[in-house]
Amino acid sequence: MVEEQEIPAKSSMEESDATASETVMGNSNMEGQAVEKSIEERVTEPSEIVAEDSTMEEQVVADPSETKAEDLTMEDQVAGPAWEPIFKSERGDFLFHFDMETITPNLEVSTNVIDVWSQILNVLELYKEDDRLPTRYFFKISGINLLYFIEKHTNEEKLQSFTKSVDECFREDEKHLKSLENFDILFFPVCRENHLYLICADFINGLFRVIDNSSNGTDFEERYKSIPEEIKKVLVAYLDQVKHPNTERIRNTKPIRMQMKWRTKNNHVDCGVFLMLHMESYHGLKNWDCGLFLESDKQKRQLDLLRSKYAAKILLSDLNLIKNKFLKLVQVFEEKSENERKKMIDYAIVHRKERESS
Repeated sequence: MVEEQEIPAKSSMEESDATASETVMGNSNMEGQAVEKSIEERVTEPSEIVAEDSTMEEQVVADPSETKAEDLTMEDQVAGPAWEPIFKSERGDFLFHFDMETITPNLEVSTNVIDVWSQILNVLELYKEDDRLPTRYFFKISGINLLYFIEKHTNEEKLQSFTKSVDECFREDEKHLKSLENFDILFFPVCRENHLYLICADFINGLFRVIDNSSNGTDFEERYKSIPEEIKKVLVAYLDQVKHPNTERIRNTKPIRMQMKWRTKNNHVDCGVFLMLHMESYHGLKNWDCGLFLESDKQKRQLDLLRSKYAAKILLSDLNLIKNKFLKLVQVFEEKSENERKKMIDYAIVHRKERESS
């Protein structure tokens, strides 16, 4: 397969220390302080998602007998019961404590976290203010993984599964979402052999792109097998089935692996964070720059900051019916010193296995 021309990114040699923490929120021009803004500061800002009928504060009333966050032990604060719900939406999406812990540094992000992230991004798309940006839809890993288990399912079974997934998504989605015709770019997060990456069907530019943080593996077929082609095949079959007006724009396109400058060779743990950032920031632009440095200690610090940002964004989303339970907890955690926070996180990681079996 042909690889796409490299996309320029900031070189750490060209940047001053003053911009080392530059924001990693898409094409934003915000200063680095925006990324390093504490969780406590973020949670006091207006909510990004508007509930149609009532606020989540009205829907969820705190239990007066609930333990105060400041009285919780270290284990309660960070290493809570492994299967305690920590995110719950009206659509039935759940994240447990054990899932959410995977967003802490040096752990591989759970696919369940990615699925909730897709849901949050879909709602944010409904309320975005810039109409010049292309419309985007984000599928869940759990909704499309059948498409690339090539050896186990027939093409007809895959099409039926994909059709069911799409129908369920749009039956439950909000506002005016009715069909894939409403969207310019479709996002398919993929998990294969414990590696997470992104596939995008771009109807505007007529492109089918693979966006992978890893630069390892120069042979396209060897690295991705036939997963991109299988997803494209099922997508085109579905588009034909529903008589989508833009099917021809991607029917004969070949999957292209994007060669971003911020790709990595030695980072084998942050693919989920890269995926979340790529989903958030990619709008089909040719000169897309997500704000990350080249692979380096600076880039690693950016990724760790993103983990904190995304954890807060998920926990405190208005989609989370139990967010009030964790609002105080997040604030208390931020009040701890950096050393205390590190100890709490290390404690949670060390005790993950024993809590999983409890």
